[in-house]
Amino acid sequence: MDLFWIHCNECVYLPESGATKQIFLTNCGHVFCEECVPLRNSPAKCPMCQAHPLKCIELGASMKADVAKMFQDPVEKIKALFKSVQFQNGHAGMMQQNQEKRFSACLGQLKSVSVDLESTKQTLQEIKLERDAAVKERDELLRMTSETRPNPALSSTFLSPDKNLGGWEAKSSTFGNMTVNAFSAKTPAALKVGSLFGAESLGKAPKLDVKRSLEIDLGNFPF
Repeated sequence: MDLFWIHCNECVYLPESGATKQIFLTNCGHVFCEECVPLRNSPAKCPMCQAHPLKCIELGASMKADVAKMFQDPVEKIKALFKSVQFQNGHAGMMQQNQEKRFSACLGQLKSVSVDLESTKQTLQEIKLERDAAVKERDELLRMTSETRPNPALSSTFLSPDKNLGGWEAKSSTFGNMTVNAFSAKTPAALKVGSLFGAESLGKAPKLDVKRSLEIDLGNFPF
């Protein structure tokens, strides 16, 4: 390291001139040779800045590390600093690239989720339309069923002369909530007679347990 700049701030002594004078550094940052160092004065003051109390250390191999740094070659320090800057900037650049890759991946996932969301919305819309159509069809079937359902107050059938039925015409008279077919062999004769004489005469007939004694034939009705 070239220390050409070291000299006594008082007498301008240069250590490289071949003399063997000792050089001192003060706590205020000035340099003096052993002849000009103001330690002999009381109180000791720096002749350059008048700083006091004054302390001095001899320049040499015994200097403390923090003092020795002041005499290192600045070019080497700049090179080391530049190397540190390059190292740190390189890692900062890699971090930026990694962050950009992660951002691109997240953006791609977001687009994929958006597409799936739109597809799900469309599927839900189609399901809603199918459900509405099914409900409409169900309501229509219920309406048609209610229209074709027979009247609970069914009527019994009796015979009267008619050429289309071999001289007899099928007529009806109300007999409770049951349908009595005068043509069925399973219908009791008492009910057939009652049907032939009209519903009024049935009121005088003995009460029968229709549910147990009658076998109802509903084959003549369209349901």
